[in-house]
Amino acid sequence: MAQARQEPVAIVGMGGWFPPGVDIDGLWRMVLARESASAPVSASRWGADPTTLHDPSGTRPDSVLSTRACLLGELPPGPGDSGCGLAVRAGIAAVGRLGLPDPSRLGVILGHIALPTRESMARERREAGAPLRALGAVIQTAAEPIDDLVNPAFAPARALAKELGAKGVCLTLDAACASTYYALAMAMGELRRGRADLVLAGGVSCPDPLYTQTGFSRLRALSPSGFCSPFDRRADGLVVGEGAGVFALRRLSDAVAMGERILGVIVAAGLSNDP
Repeated sequence: MAQARQEPVAIVGMGGWFPPGVDIDGLWRMVLARESASAPVSASRWGADPTTLHDPSGTRPDSVLSTRACLLGELPPGPGDSGCGLAVRAGIAAVGRLGLPDPSRLGVILGHIALPTRESMARERREAGAPLRALGAVIQTAAEPIDDLVNPAFAPARALAKELGAKGVCLTLDAACASTYYALAMAMGELRRGRADLVLAGGVSCPDPLYTQTGFSRLRALSPSGFCSPFDRRADGLVVGEGAGVFALRRLSDAVAMGERILGVIVAAGLSNDP
């Protein structure tokens, strides 16, 4: 039994959708060509003229250090929140032509940072114009069951599970920048403990881009140049982005027995988080 719990996990599928609007293969082509997805943000994505928000000094309230970000040219449609559309698109691509197990043995675990989304921010803006009506809506909402519109952070895994008819483990978690790694580690645990035969695990990021741009500007963590250069002397901060990546995971012995193409093998997972 101890040996079964430590069995390696095979990656048998993967899918994603990344800025400016490419899949897994497109992302790899960009990496090989040393292309950056950073680009000027359009007013339609921020709901405001970027030039009026730009303040290189970072001293003006509600301003941004840069008007560049790594955003998708078009958000895929989906049920409810934009993150759901990304999760479904990436998850379906990860499944591909894989044979799916009994629905009760198919799980979905996704990392998703619980930040305001484009849809939730739009809702708040509408209600901010009428404080009394907004207060009434909040009271009414508190008495209603939790749903994906009120709590979009819960929604991506649920949307993908519904699309696939999955009845196994289904959860969306937030572990900040380590969210995807926690999702993978939890998926490995489900497989090793025999509670699932196939788990889709990965991460989704689709917060309101203006919220994150102003927030990281206030933290002085945003790159003023608008380009991310990790481990480089030119590095000056992070660049806001969005997208989704999902892996299809099986126990290695099952993948070998089924003759599936193995894209990679995970032997162990070490976890950490933001300091």
